[in-house]
Amino acid sequence: PMPGVVQVVVLEFKGVSSSSKPTAKSLKVSMGKRQYQTWDRGEFFFPVSKLREDLVISLLDASGNEIAHSDIRTAEIIEKRFWDEVFSVSESGHVHLKLSFILSEEERNRIRVMRESAVRKKIAMDLSIESISVTA
Repeated sequence: PMPGVVQVVVLEFKGVSSSSKPTAKSLKVSMGKRQYQTWDRGEFFFPVSKLREDLVISLLDASGNEIAHSDIRTAEIIEKRFWDEVFSVSESGHVHLKLSFILSEEERNRIRVMRESAVRKKIAMDLSIESISVTA
C-alpha cells in the first residue's frame, strides 16, 4: 500500500439552483470504495491506495441522486500537500475545501530511509563507473 492519507475538510458548499435542476441537498465525497456524505461541513480521511483514484465531489438532490460532480486528481493533492480552494462542481454549484496530504512519522521515516538508500546506491554506482573509466 502507498503511504499517506488525504484529509478533506468541507468548509462550505452551494448547490445548483435553477428552474431545470433541483438544489443540492447534500455533498458526497469519495475516493475509491470509501465515501462520506455531509449536509453542511465535515472532515474526512482517505488512505491513499492508488494514485489513479481521484477524489470525487458530488452534489446530491434530496433523493440522493447525483446532480453534478467534479474530480480532483490525487497526485495533484500530494504535490501541493496543502490546498485551500473553492472548487466549481457545476454551472452554479461550488464547494470550499481544504485538502491536505498527511504522512505519519513512521511513513516519513520509511521514505527518508528509502531515499538515503537510493542516494547511497547512486553514489556507489557513480564511483564504480568512475573507477572503470579511470582504469580503462
